[in-house]
Amino acid sequence: MTFPTRSGLLALAALAAAPAFAQTPTADADPALVQRYQSTITPAELAGHLYVYADDYMAGRDTGAPAQRFAARYLAGQYQAMGIAAHGSGTAATPYALDGYLQPFMLEKSTLKSLTVTATRGTAIIATSTIRPDSTSGALLVPAYGQITDASPARVVFVGAQDAFDGMNLSGAYAIAMPGTAADPTNQEATQARLAALGAAGVRGVILAVAPVVSALGQQATRAFRGGRLALPEVAGAEEETGGTPAILLTGMDVAQQMMGTM
Repeated sequence: MTFPTRSGLLALAALAAAPAFAQTPTADADPALVQRYQSTITPAELAGHLYVYADDYMAGRDTGAPAQRFAARYLAGQYQAMGIAAHGSGTAATPYALDGYLQPFMLEKSTLKSLTVTATRGTAIIATSTIRPDSTSGALLVPAYGQITDASPARVVFVGAQDAFDGMNLSGAYAIAMPGTAADPTNQEATQARLAALGAAGVRGVILAVAPVVSALGQQATRAFRGGRLALPEVAGAEEETGGTPAILLTGMDVAQQMMGTM
């Protein structure tokens, strides 16, 4: 269950109009000018900016967080000091204010309150997990990516390490898949390709069967939920995207085998 809130975000806007780029000479046209620009870029100058921008004080610069806003204004201040004209959509109260370099827009933030996942076969409960931001104990099915908004029962289909699903009815089902390849389960490219193919096949979600789920895995996944999810507000009448990477749940091989009735 999630609840949306709105938070503003300031992003740096385009800093120069196209005609300004056209007036800049190339290295062939004016090599001396280019060399003069190059001479102003020194390790000391770069370090002076880097050690501010990447300092712990910026707290990671999470999107929409106060430190991210401060980082954006720091860059805007540097552009102003260099004499670069402001081309943002923000309204500056004075000619020296930095808002003119920024482009404000709205984001919606969804934060996890709780999520319960239950797998059943007939009337028997095979696996169940309740995930909360402050607890990960007993997590047999761990949410790792995306959101599952449809809580109605659905079929579970084992696809293993397949990448082609011709003739398989996966629409609206949960697919139990294996990561990587048989020779290399850690192969991220193979995993991403399989997830994309399952998304195109219309699955509701993928249960990725990995090594037995441990508490560290649950903590890693729920940290992402604790931080919330940011997205642009939905526009009425806009077409919904199809395909792409589906929602992903992580589980252990033992739980996956129980779901398929092999244990």
